[in-house]
Amino acid sequence: PLSNSIESFSPLSRLTQLNREEKFIACLAVAKFVDEQYIFLATRNGLVKRIALSEFTKVKPGGTPAIHLKEEDELRFATQTSGNQDILLATAGGKCIRFSEEEVRAMGISAGGIRGMELEEKDSLVGCLALQSGKQKTTCCTLTKLGYGKRSDWSEYSRYHRGGKGVVNHKVSAKVGEVV
Repeated sequence: PLSNSIESFSPLSRLTQLNREEKFIACLAVAKFVDEQYIFLATRNGLVKRIALSEFTKVKPGGTPAIHLKEEDELRFATQTSGNQDILLATAGGKCIRFSEEEVRAMGISAGGIRGMELEEKDSLVGCLALQSGKQKTTCCTLTKLGYGKRSDWSEYSRYHRGGKGVVNHKVSAKVGEVV
């Protein structure tokens, strides 16, 4: 709800009916709920899902799950896309994969998602970026737990098909730590 005074703001958790286990992943500004725009979701275990923005016009006041997950998985990323962007997924183990968003078909709200990246055992997704098409010299920054980092041009990441193991993005060791 709109307000003129800072004193009248309410925590977002009071405006929605979340369970104690649920938390906010992203807050997206949406002007119109149209078919040509999408919400792209990614989970800790490498599942991805693309939902047409128009699907969210049917959401109940108490909320509707946007993705059905297995017990050991959790939603990590949500971003708005145009339907023809490239997606970059990155793991804590230092791997990443770039693929076309069009390889992930649009699904309904009740769907569970498909494999975006095959992960090694005990690895997890730590990043999901959508590249704006036509942007020149876009860079990506990769950081580790122990403070090391690297900046790379998007052009250094070759496009592969969805569901692969990816390529080495950052070498992980005891000295540099896992990617965050």
